[in-house]
Amino acid sequence: MNKKIHTLFLPKWYPNKFNNLLGIFTYKHALSASQSNKVSVVYVCKDSSLDKTFNISNNYSNGINEVIVYFKPSKFKLINGVKKIRAYKKGINLIHNFNIIHAHVFLFPVLIAYLVSVYKKIPFVVSEHWTGYRKGSFSKMSVIKKALTIFLAKKARYVLPVSTFLKNDMKNCGIVANYRLLGNVVEIKNFYSKKNAEFTFLYAGDIVEENKNVSGIVNAFSKVVNKGIQNVRLDIIGDGNDLEFVQSIVPKCLSDKVNFYGNQSHEFTMQKLQNSHVLLLNSRFETFSIICAEAMACGVPVITSKCGGPESFISKKASIFIDIDCAEELVNAMVEIKDDYNNYALHINDMKESVKQFSMKEIGQVIKEIYLKSI
Repeated sequence: MNKKIHTLFLPKWYPNKFNNLLGIFTYKHALSASQSNKVSVVYVCKDSSLDKTFNISNNYSNGINEVIVYFKPSKFKLINGVKKIRAYKKGINLIHNFNIIHAHVFLFPVLIAYLVSVYKKIPFVVSEHWTGYRKGSFSKMSVIKKALTIFLAKKARYVLPVSTFLKNDMKNCGIVANYRLLGNVVEIKNFYSKKNAEFTFLYAGDIVEENKNVSGIVNAFSKVVNKGIQNVRLDIIGDGNDLEFVQSIVPKCLSDKVNFYGNQSHEFTMQKLQNSHVLLLNSRFETFSIICAEAMACGVPVITSKCGGPESFISKKASIFIDIDCAEELVNAMVEIKDDYNNYALHINDMKESVKQFSMKEIGQVIKEIYLKSI
């Protein structure tokens, strides 16, 4: 097929006027796909400020035709469901002559993808990023939702988890599908930023204790300083339900060494990452961890818990793995990497090589192959 394939993206999360970083990984998949395909995106989003039922934003940039349909939500769940369906219909009606549908994240966008695929007699594929299979959220879903997920997974030409870790979690939940891995996109560039004068540990991500355990990072940093380790600081980028709690446990004597930056742009985060010496990840589970991959791309060593996703790609020469919820191992790792930093930082080529497979070009080639095989 010499003619470009026209792909309709139906994401559960996507950058919008309320949050320009929501589902940024989906946007990067769309960018990758657009290298050799025509890409249109239809995203449906609630907007309580509307003075009418629907408002459609249509934008074309970077080779992607984006249609975002905002709808005024109701306090009734059933009415919201009907409005979402109508919103999808309005958005999809603006897209013509697409050959394949690429839904992102079960359940609602995949259901829409299936219904449209049956009507249009075209295939659909599904990318999955959700941590709920490991957290137990899937098992707590209603019987109907679980059965529908299993049904839709079988109907998809491919189900594309971002890691082997996530694929195994889905299989353990009884989801049978034609699986193929499709990692997230990582920007591979040459970075030459100067490091901070103080040895800097960085955390960047959601501040949600249930999964991320950021308080464990703060407590470990406090113990590192108490051991007499000098000229160190901890930078924390992100926001979440537990931000105030995590801020409250910082000892007053360390208030000048622990810096909270809140939600920031991707550009700001990447600059801070390049200025830092070590990235910290203390999660209980991760399906991939883009920030770890970006650290590797920037030549920044990582200390990470054995939480799943990062274990499949991080350079072993430039990282330290610790057990989940093991405070002592985290403290020891932070001390070790500070004392022997040059040994870890030397392996820049290994770090970059470990994430080469996730470049925009490489992921774009995989997506192109998946679409061709699907059609």
